[in-house]
Amino acid sequence: MQPLVAMAFTNLGVALFRLGRAAEALQCFMVGRDTFRALRHIPGEAHVLDCVAKLQADAGRTSAANQLWAQAVALYDGVSADHLQEMKQAGLEDLRGKLAAPEAR
Repeated sequence: MQPLVAMAFTNLGVALFRLGRAAEALQCFMVGRDTFRALRHIPGEAHVLDCVAKLQADAGRTSAANQLWAQAVALYDGVSADHLQEMKQAGLEDLRGKLAAPEAR
């Protein structure tokens, strides 16, 4: 049940962000991240960091966004399970693109 809670809060955060309710979105993202972290679900936690980084970038806080994307890259770099390698590579490619090219955000 807990992975579903993390996903639900993350998705709620995305919906709130798209509605322009950034403060509420951030609260949802933090619950999602804390839950993913407690579950040791690294790809989920990295995804939430990406979402928060997008929120920061949208608010013009480029430095904060870049720090969050770098944290997400570090999380993906730590993934060693064979069955997660494809997800890891896709996540790394996406995040590194965002760090290298602002227009990719």
